[in-house]
Amino acid sequence: MRAIGFIGIALLAVLTVLGLVASVQSADWRGIALMLFMVGLLAFFAYVLLRGAKLAKRPGAGEALAEGWAGQPVGLFLRQQVAKSIEGRILIAGTVACLVMAAAASFAPSAVGLAGLRANAHATLFGLWPVVAFVGYVKVCGPRYVTSIFSILATVAMVVVPFVMAYK
Repeated sequence: MRAIGFIGIALLAVLTVLGLVASVQSADWRGIALMLFMVGLLAFFAYVLLRGAKLAKRPGAGEALAEGWAGQPVGLFLRQQVAKSIEGRILIAGTVACLVMAAAASFAPSAVGLAGLRANAHATLFGLWPVVAFVGYVKVCGPRYVTSIFSILATVAMVVVPFVMAYK
């Protein structure tokens, strides 16, 4: 399971480097800042995975390291918590919208009203934002995952950020 995490980090790192190169070429300071933030986030993820590998070598660590806060598997967390809560549904809708916008910004930027010169930076922003939004969802809603007006508004704000940045 840890290998899948490292593969995901490597793939996201490639996208981040492409986004950083596109942002540097177009002198987009917001894009550069976002990509550097993603580099830091990916480094943090790699650190956590490496730390988990170190902890797993301890006797008695068992399989609990790969389970969620309540002891359930991650897949069950996604099905039972994310897919069934209001905040989770907002996150899923925002993720789908971001991925559609990433594809549109890559292949037909004028169709969605994005500038041609910055289309690559916008595509990278929309493509990577679901990762940031999921981390924000876990931070805002966890560990209790109780629906509140604050958590709903915070999740909506997290989902809207790339659209505000792209169309500002």
